[in-house]
Amino acid sequence: MWTHQFRNSKFLCLLLCAGIGGVFPAWSAEPKYGGKSLSKWLELYQKADEGTSDERKAEAAVRNIGSNAVPQLTKWVASDDLDEQFRAKSGFQILGPMAASAAPALGKMLASTNEVIAFMAGQCLGHIGAPALPELLAGLTNRHFRVGTAAALAIVELGTNATPAIPIFLRHLEHPNHFYRERAADALGNLWKF
Repeated sequence: MWTHQFRNSKFLCLLLCAGIGGVFPAWSAEPKYGGKSLSKWLELYQKADEGTSDERKAEAAVRNIGSNAVPQLTKWVASDDLDEQFRAKSGFQILGPMAASAAPALGKMLASTNEVIAFMAGQCLGHIGAPALPELLAGLTNRHFRVGTAAALAIVELGTNATPAIPIFLRHLEHPNHFYRERAADALGNLWKF
């Protein structure tokens, strides 16, 4: 009798493990819409001419994937593969504020020692827009000039939402280092256009 129950429990355990193993890959799989993966939609978006139906179709698909795309996009920003990084940048550009949940992770990447990842993280934060402003302001006041520069370039993209950064740029106009002064003047000049 014990042998029979043991075999049944062993069989049940194997079934559960197989079932769980089958579920976890689905959780980590790249999100899809209309039978195509996020990366395929973003490739279509990147190849499409501006204003075409392919561009609009890809944008709509990525927006339908919505916040489910954020973990994959964030992973791509941290990749060493430039194609993946540019794919992520396009995804954040399409999603904009819908991708606000990525801001803290991108803020950490902005301060990365990897300059390419830091720059791409800044660009993605800029595409997220106003919800990313706290991370960008932290980057702007970072002690490393290159981190502040990546943040400044992204902040300029926020237009009128960048108002909280103006006092920092004004202080930087009086910085003893001429690179800070030039960066601040350039940023303020670009913000003036808005």
